[in-house]
Amino acid sequence: PWANLCAARVATGMEERDLIEIGKAAFYCERSLRLGGDDPLPLVNLAAAYWLTGRPEEARALLREAVEKHPGSALVHYNYGVMLELSGADGSGPDLAAALAAYERALLADAFHYEARLRRMSLLVLLGRRSEADTERELLNRLFPDRIERTESALRGAFSLVGP
Repeated sequence: PWANLCAARVATGMEERDLIEIGKAAFYCERSLRLGGDDPLPLVNLAAAYWLTGRPEEARALLREAVEKHPGSALVHYNYGVMLELSGADGSGPDLAAALAAYERALLADAFHYEARLRRMSLLVLLGRRSEADTERELLNRLFPDRIERTESALRGAFSLVGP
């Protein structure tokens, strides 16, 4: 039940941009972790709560721990990739190559992880690997025909950052 409360509070806090709710989520996530278990979700949610409440070093440490404890989890690798994309492993700045590798590990665990595929496609554009990005786009549009508009929007956004 603590893990469920943790997840619900993080989601609600993020939706409403409510730091008090996110702080409550951190409490529930910490409680869930103290009780043990093999679910990576409380680690990932606690990392998100820490990140959103201005504790990025602790968030990075939790995500590294999650990668070590749950090497086969798409969820863990995806969230680790987001963190690397935003701030790098040590907070010194984005590490796009490492983020790309994390998204690829997420896709090894779950080939249908839409968000990992979408971010992978965008990073391929930013890293100048446009033909690979086009291949990923085609795959995304085939696998997720209901999300073509979102995929195309993400691709346009990535191209707008690097130019023609």
